[in-house]
Amino acid sequence: MADIVQMRLEQMLPEIEDLEKKKIFNKAELTSIINKRKRFEYFLARRIPKKIDFLRYIEFELNLDALRKKRKDHIEKSEYLVNLMRVTLSDYSILRHVHNLYNRALRRFPGDVELWVQYLEWAQKSSNSKLLGKVFPRVISLHPTKDIFWVMAASWEFEKNGNALSGRTLLQRGLRINGESKKLWLEYFRLELLYLEKLRERRKILFGKVNENNEESETKEKSDSKVYSFYSFYYY
Repeated sequence: MADIVQMRLEQMLPEIEDLEKKKIFNKAELTSIINKRKRFEYFLARRIPKKIDFLRYIEFELNLDALRKKRKDHIEKSEYLVNLMRVTLSDYSILRHVHNLYNRALRRFPGDVELWVQYLEWAQKSSNSKLLGKVFPRVISLHPTKDIFWVMAASWEFEKNGNALSGRTLLQRGLRINGESKKLWLEYFRLELLYLEKLRERRKILFGKVNENNEESETKEKSDSKVYSFYSFYYY
């Protein structure tokens, strides 16, 4: 146990040195950070680690990164400090550590839906598209009957990536497995209505104001077509 903890702490030394070099934290604060991480690592190295220990460790790291950002923003950018303020290891190492902690927790508790949701929400808040592109397929393959993951993945594809086709495809796949899920059906209709609204706004930008009656007629026609597609993929 001690060897594993020591190895993990040694892997963090370059980050600690970078924080000291950039004068984000002083030596006493860095010593405190190391000691707190050491304590958390011993908790996680137990034969049966607890979920709460992972969550407390993650919370500590997120608070630490928030403080790091705040202090970096307040450091006076004199000529001497210009080079020190460029992006270096400590600017992303803490979030990388949070990602690793979530992975360690999920390897220990792969069936914990709440933990998966928390991980995904954190990744979305961090705007980590590359990470989400890997995690969504992983969690859906593990929990295909949990509609929340299909909804989150489709919403991310449509609203964040602007990929309506991928969002629609995900919901169709989810509905084939979870055909009775009201949450999935509601999300399907919601995204299709948003898509129609985007088409309408784009048409206004491209062609200007159109005749209201023609617009209503065309919108209704598109809407009817989309509604038909909801059921045709599922029942035919």
